[in-house]
Amino acid sequence: MGKCLPIEILVVEDKAGFRETLVDALQANCGSHDVKVLQACHGEEAVSLINERTILFLDLEMPVMDGYAVLEYLRREGIAPKGVIVMGSMAGDPMESARVRRDVETFYQGPLRYLPKPFGLDVLEKIMESFDGMLY
Repeated sequence: MGKCLPIEILVVEDKAGFRETLVDALQANCGSHDVKVLQACHGEEAVSLINERTILFLDLEMPVMDGYAVLEYLRREGIAPKGVIVMGSMAGDPMESARVRRDVETFYQGPLRYLPKPFGLDVLEKIMESFDGMLY
């Protein structure tokens, strides 16, 4: 019997400082699990890293290939990650937030969470707790 492969958390974010802070926080929070944290600075870089073991932290607004295009690519290619956490500036206007959710759900119907920017580590911990059963 082969060894189980680790879960992969992929952070796709164009702002390097934010991406690195998030990667560090995820590594600190997943220490007891067999988890590999990866990062990409835009969607085009990310799509080759996504598979069925991936939990994806996905920024919606990025250069080269944005988060919506990544979700469309996953749907078109039949790639179903373990879960997707969409990150974006959705907290301000309720109408904008509803539009973003509707647009995202057009492209992706799997396990999905929304993480409005900016967010604190306490919010990140709650998001990770909701995915805890997927980390095995």
